Amino acid sequence: MIYYFLKQKKYFCESENKDFKIIKMQKNFFQKLLFTPVRIFYQIPGIKHIRQIIKQNKKIINLQKEQINSNIFINSISNCEWISDKKFYPGFWSVDFTLLHHLFRILNEIKPQKILEFGLGQSSKLIHQYADYHKDIYTVTYEHDEKWVDFFKKSFSPKIKIKLLELENIKYKKFKTLTYKNVKKEFDNQQFNLILIDAPFGSKHYSRPQILELVPDILEQSFCIILDDYDRNGEKETAEEMLNILDKNNIKYFSNVYRGEKEHLLVCSENLKFLTSM
Repeated sequence: MIYYFLKQKKYFCESENKDFKIIKMQKNFFQKLLFTPVRIFYQIPGIKHIRQIIKQNKKIINLQKEQINSNIFINSISNCEWISDKKFYPGFWSVDFTLLHHLFRILNEIKPQKILEFGLGQSSKLIHQYADYHKDIYTVTYEHDEKWVDFFKKSFSPKIKIKLLELENIKYKKFKTLTYKNVKKEFDNQQFNLILIDAPFGSKHYSRPQILELVPDILEQSFCIILDDYDRNGEKETAEEMLNILDKNNIKYFSNVYRGEKEHLLVCSENLKFLTSM
């Protein structure tokens, strides 16, 4: 590289406007001095694939966690009195086994009295069997797809309270997103111990923003919020906004991100902080 510099210097000194060209040559030299090591680094065979390999390894580790949680969940519910229908089909658009395992522990150990769910699916099977068995539990699931509701009810025997609510496209901080229409009007001074957010469909930015209209007024003093699909950018943005709202209202909370086939964020009140170490 020094030889290259001297060679270029001799050439430019013999040219017209040599002062200007020497300055330009020196600038180019220092640019090469700065960026050449980076170029050489990425030219080493395999270096450019390291990030991809790391990403693949993380996915493998998360799938191993998912397998462990699936085994724990299946074993845990095998002798559970309040779960009569033990057939669950997690994954893909549904919640994963990791979330089902954590949800089961919350229901079985914390015993929340008021439960709100956005999105009808595999988690609904747990929540509504829990509510049907204990009788004094209030739970409601909001869903927009009437055909899916009809299909679900045909294969699910326990009583289930589902409310159909229309979706609408809105703009939140100049970004288009999908939410439930007039969702705040659905809750007349109601408060919940457990809120599970797995609908509507994801958006690129500020996904599932209905929760931002509801917190903190909708929260009981002792609460837990679960936001599914936290591995996506839209859900991360919504979660950050939600936590900012809690901070502004001086509500103390603990949170943790759990990883399995997918990711979910768990946020809870101070008295339930052990839920962040399940």
